[in-house]
Amino acid sequence: MNRSLRYYVDGGGNTWQGICVDLDIAVQGRSIEEVKDSIRVCVDMYLSAVADEPEEDQHRLHSRRSPWYVQAKLVCLAWLPFWSSRGSRRPQGFLVSAQRPAHA
Repeated sequence: MNRSLRYYVDGGGNTWQGICVDLDIAVQGRSIEEVKDSIRVCVDMYLSAVADEPEEDQHRLHSRRSPWYVQAKLVCLAWLPFWSSRGSRRPQGFLVSAQRPAHA
């Protein structure tokens, strides 16, 4: 089974952060590419480790979401360009979705 995971990456210059919203995994890096690669590696490692856990724990670990206030902030940032009439207020970050294998 494939699962769609949401990522948010934000930053500029040599300071970038990324979070997998659906698994509450966060990383930092010096470039957007470094953060994207790091978060993919971390998510893959997490999902592999979860697969080794007893089945009754797997569901709980696959449902480990970011806190509600983090998700609310990301929703607001995603909609900010539509609310703003000035391009300078657009956030630098972006929210993407990626397919990752996950157990049922």
